[in-house]
Amino acid sequence: MPIKIRIDAGGHNRRGTPISMELGPGLVPDGPGLLAPGDIPAQVSASRLLAVIPGLESGASATYEFIPGGGGGMTATEKPGSLEFHESGELVTGYRFRPDCGFQYVSKPYFYPLNLGGKCLSRPVPPSGEPDPDLDHPHHRSLWTAFGDVNGAEIWNEPEGHGFQNHLRFDSIFQGPAAAGFTAHLEWTSAGGKRLATEKRSFTAWRSTGGGRLLDLSVVLEATGGPVKLGDTKEGGFCAVRLQEELRGDRTGLITNSNGGHREQECWGHRASWVDYSGTLRGRKVGLAIMDHPESFRYPTHWHVRDYGLFAANPFGLSHYGTGWLKDGSYTIPPGESLAFRYRLYLHDGDCTLSRVADRWADFAYPPFAEAVPGK
Repeated sequence: MPIKIRIDAGGHNRRGTPISMELGPGLVPDGPGLLAPGDIPAQVSASRLLAVIPGLESGASATYEFIPGGGGGMTATEKPGSLEFHESGELVTGYRFRPDCGFQYVSKPYFYPLNLGGKCLSRPVPPSGEPDPDLDHPHHRSLWTAFGDVNGAEIWNEPEGHGFQNHLRFDSIFQGPAAAGFTAHLEWTSAGGKRLATEKRSFTAWRSTGGGRLLDLSVVLEATGGPVKLGDTKEGGFCAVRLQEELRGDRTGLITNSNGGHREQECWGHRASWVDYSGTLRGRKVGLAIMDHPESFRYPTHWHVRDYGLFAANPFGLSHYGTGWLKDGSYTIPPGESLAFRYRLYLHDGDCTLSRVADRWADFAYPPFAEAVPGK
């Protein structure tokens, strides 16, 4: 039976907006397809419809029919120690989760590279082997999740006695015309291997449109053994990025946040819905924004963002920031409970204004309403 999808733009103009909606088990078989009219690439993955809507004006609605078939677009390819994502043959990024991934690997998984139009926006990660002695903060690997005080264990920096994040398994891997991604389980441990917490990590790379690329990262940290205390430290980020040296804030880069703050002094430690870091990379104006979702813990998060190219979403280091409503930012997850963090990364051409970062955040925080209507 054909399925019709009605999409309501709500109060925002939509341009290249991801749609993810639950269809219900068995309503449509998993697989690629199109939304007609418009031949919009779409897919059904784990009973969810995924698509990127090219355009819909504020207050307008449109009805599409999902037509199964076709293929291409986004792919997920398993390699030793890695899961790589490509769009029409171009490497988007790779999830590096074991030492045999071919790049430097010490204690935790990360995503490398972060590519847009043939250029990598994140700082290069050295190949396997000894780290570069001239590289500052060698634990800053492209895009990662980590924290410096988990029940007293160091899982951010990598001094002697640091803790680990161990990739346990993929729960799902998906690909199709509109998106590719995974869900996985990880274990956070002390240096001696004691389990501190478990993590469910989800990642989606969306089909690019209009000079930009969207990546979604979701982290759910679970206290599966005993309580998990996340200490008050600035050294951490549940979504952290280290950019290319050319994009540093003390070179060509400009840090901007959703409150209108500019540069490190107006953005570091402050709460904001998003932070954008844009500059000139080999003659081309590009940028990367990290967006916090209203469902994230302590939204809007505080930001550990520096002129040397680091920026990370960290809602815990309040005593360091001096900008919070609490003096102690630590938090203890009770046994059996969890904390959730949701982020969207926007790799874009142009600066913060030209690339409409604020509009992209609205798509993330307040997506279009979508519903499925069985066809007749």
